[in-house]
Amino acid sequence: MMGNAADWLCLRYPVRTAVMQRSASQPGLSLVLPLGSRRSRAGPLDLFQPTDPAAAWNTKEGRGRFGYFTNYMIDTEHAIIVDVEATPARMAQEIIASKAMLDRIEEIHELKPPVLTADAGYGTGPFLAWLKEREITAHIPVRDYQHLSGMLPREAFTFDAERNVFICPQGKILKHRTARSYNRIHTYRATASDCKNCPIKAQCTRGTKRALSVPFDEAARLEVIALQNTPAFQRSRIKGPSKTINSRS
Repeated sequence: MMGNAADWLCLRYPVRTAVMQRSASQPGLSLVLPLGSRRSRAGPLDLFQPTDPAAAWNTKEGRGRFGYFTNYMIDTEHAIIVDVEATPARMAQEIIASKAMLDRIEEIHELKPPVLTADAGYGTGPFLAWLKEREITAHIPVRDYQHLSGMLPREAFTFDAERNVFICPQGKILKHRTARSYNRIHTYRATASDCKNCPIKAQCTRGTKRALSVPFDEAARLEVIALQNTPAFQRSRIKGPSKTINSRS
């Protein structure tokens, strides 16, 4: 037996092992492995709470603990919470919750916000594309990692849609190499021979050849990035509280 409640709450128990043991002890019990349970190395997603398997381990607010997130949908024009969704304390669950709330408020309250404000955690390509399909303008910060690297950004390359290639500033071609569905990324890559004696190689890549990673939902990301310096976007960022999703109807 564990000595105190803190030890009990911080129990490190591989999820797959725990689920298999519970299934074996109770043949009629149907259990679903939580997200992250198939990771090869132990990590936060593998921590398991035997008395509350749906709870997730979270260190967002300091010392780690099992728990849930409460996600709010707020009509900022009238300062009214129009919906709430509780999820396991995993960041990935927040986007799932936001989709559920948007669908629900449209069905129950006939509310379809033209603008959605949220923090940068919601600025993923798939979610921005989902909002675009529903004609909801996203006032959500989008991290542009291409500019953070210090190398030539993707905008310095010209895309040839007919051939599905990028052309670098020196006229060399980056061919389409892979399309990874698990993270929704296209990869375009030059050849080492083209990059070897390039006069601007030091500005372009630290490796032997330049590669570009292009999200499947790049068009939706670029549209939101283009909005970020507009007055309407800036006003919504000031008006909307952080760490929540806010809808304006």
